Amino acid sequence: MRIIQHCRERLQAGETWPPIMGELTILKNQLTVSELMDAQMRVTNKEPQNQLEKWIIQNKGFELRRLSQSQLTKRFKEFYLEAMKLQEKGKLRTEMPKAIAENSVKNLNDVKQEEYRQAHGNQINPRIQAILDSKKKQE
Repeated sequence: MRIIQHCRERLQAGETWPPIMGELTILKNQLTVSELMDAQMRVTNKEPQNQLEKWIIQNKGFELRRLSQSQLTKRFKEFYLEAMKLQEKGKLRTEMPKAIAENSVKNLNDVKQEEYRQAHGNQINPRIQAILDSKKKQE
């Protein structure tokens, strides 16, 4: 069915070509223009239908959102082909990490903030509160 769709799209575009066997075998796995546009719309709307589209959203979504409309289709096709190659090799990963690694580095500011919150709750630091109070008195 996909090969017939490829032939129909090429004939509608004015391209007449005698299909050769090598080209037909390639076309059976290649997305048609309409399939590619549908996938692009799903990725743009963040509604992936398969693992390839999910991978594109997770790994290339930032870049796609910043492209102009003229470059979007070309780059999306490149990203889709990249995802297909990764899937063929078995290296397509779409699962998010379940937790932070045990040996991850924790920012010193975060550690101090946690210590303060454990000791004082969500109160403002007395030094900062004194500054705020002095500004209110000046007004």
